[in-house]
This record gives sequence, structure tokens and C-alpha cells, in this order.
Amino acid sequence: MKLIERARRLWPERIGETPAGGRRDDVKARGALASGLLPDEATIGRLRQFSLNHGLRPVDGLVGEHRSRRRGAAPEFSDYSPYTPGDDVRRIDWNAYARFDTLYVRESEVTTELDVHFLVDMSASMNWSGSPERQPKAQMARRVATMLAWLALSRTDRVTVTSVADELGESFGPLQGRAMVVPFAMHLSDRAADGSELITDAMQYYARRRSRSGLLFVLTDLIGVSAADLNRSLSTLANERWQVVLMQIEDPTEVDPAGLSSSQDVFELEDPESGMRQRVNLHPDIVRRYREGRAAWLEELDGVARRRSAPLIRIATDARLDPDVLLALERAQVIVS
Repeated sequence: MKLIERARRLWPERIGETPAGGRRDDVKARGALASGLLPDEATIGRLRQFSLNHGLRPVDGLVGEHRSRRRGAAPEFSDYSPYTPGDDVRRIDWNAYARFDTLYVRESEVTTELDVHFLVDMSASMNWSGSPERQPKAQMARRVATMLAWLALSRTDRVTVTSVADELGESFGPLQGRAMVVPFAMHLSDRAADGSELITDAMQYYARRRSRSGLLFVLTDLIGVSAADLNRSLSTLANERWQVVLMQIEDPTEVDPAGLSSSQDVFELEDPESGMRQRVNLHPDIVRRYREGRAAWLEELDGVARRRSAPLIRIATDARLDPDVLLALERAQVIVS
């Protein structure tokens, strides 16, 4: 792919070349895994129409492609304001003075960049799929994160990614520039889903260890998370001035488990994180109670997210990046055209 070729020129030691102390075959294999996470050309064409919502707290003082509410001396004209002593005389509009006999200075919008962070759940439950024909939840999370990273990096935003397994992993970044999407994807492709850390605990710890806030995408299945857990974490992040977007990755079988077996069969479920096992059958009454319980749980999570002004977007593992995921992001006003 074009992105792979461009990154090879910029990062030869990581893409297709022999790294110091490493093996060429290992790097090529990682590059192949990373390329599977990259959006295809058609999706990239659609991505070029969007940017992250500039209302999601840009960072002042850093030049980027998002319009800030702050006014300054940037090239793009915004408005006039009356001249006051101390204003830069070079910004006086003499044409306006000739017309109105009053001194005005030209103001402009200051373009800023966003600090964009990705917290990707790599607990063992994310490694599950309800069908061998569908990708695991972790793989869908990697693909969605990489697509959003492409969008941010193409707008010169600063991007950092961190995985969560048994503990908060080492952060990769900040990255800037579109070519860095390949190293971003390679970093995620290296991370296996095999931990048991609660994502809400990781969110709080991550926010506290950062010197400044930004836009945080959390990609997780929210398994094991209660409404109280989520409320506590979002409250902490709000106090630290973070803007959070929750992306819940779910397998269609989690929504409707009736197709796992017939109602007469008894089979054993195992929690991949705790190892606990439970023998069940899918009698229609049991399936109904499961659906009702799950719907109540999701409604509680939705209520917390709304109160905390954190978009909660659900993404199925069989969804298409374009149009399904892009449409969901646009409807939630996370991306704008």
C-alpha cells in the first residue's frame, strides 16, 4: 500500500528492513499485520471529507488545522475589532479607516491542533468472537483506532496510543504526520488481548499520569463495567478537563446468543479473564432474561454517558468502517465534514 511504502522510506528500521538486534522476517510479519489494520483506499477517500470535531477542546498555542474559538493574528480573517492602544499597528485595516473614519484591526482565527489519545482495551474478553467467520473484538478495536488515527494524523494532530491488558501498557507517541499511521498500526498489532484490567480503572490512572488533557478515545467491550464504575471514571476525567469518546465493541452473539446452540443442548461457558465456568442451556426463557438484563445494563451505561457528555458509540464486529462506523461517528458529532 502507498502508506506502507511511504513509511518504509521514513522508518526503514521498522518496515521491511532488518532492525538493529532484530530479524527481517519478524519485521515483515509485523508490517503485514499492520497493513491489515489500515483503511482501504475507498475508506481513505471518504475520510478526507471529515475531521475530528474542533469543538472537542483544542490545545491553545499549537498550530494545527482545527479552528479555535481564540482570536489572534493568524492569516485567516475572522472579524474586525476597534483599535485600542497596544494593538499591533500592522493589523490596522486602512481601507476600513477610509470608509468609517475609525481605526479597526483585523482579527483572525487561530488554528490549533488536538492532543488525541487512544486507550485500547486488550483484556482477554476482547479476544473473543461468537463465530469463526467474524474477527475478534480486539481486531475490530485495532481497525477503528487506526482509522481514527489516520484522520487525526492527516490533520497534524498529536496522537498517542496505549493498550490496557493486566495493567496500563507503555504509551506510544505522541506521533504527528500521516505517515506515522503505519507505526501506530504496528504498535497495536503487537499487543495481544490476554489481560484482565478493568478499563475504567485504567482510564482514571491514565488521566492522572498525563500533564495535560486532550481528546480520549476509549475502545472497549465494557465487560464487567458497572454504571457506578463508569460514572466514577468519567467524573475523574471531567474534573481533569478531558473530553472522552467511548466506543463499545460488541460481537453480534453478545446481543443475541440464541444461535449458539439449540434450546435442548447444555454447554459450558468460561470467563476468559477469571476462568470461572458456568453450564447453561439456551432455553427461550433464559435467552429472554439475558436480553432484558443486558438491555437494562446498557441503558444505565447510556444514562451515565449522557450525563457526563461523553458520546457512547456501539460498534459491532461485523460492521463496515465505511459507512457503518463513519456514520455512527458522524451522528454522534465526533467527526464533522
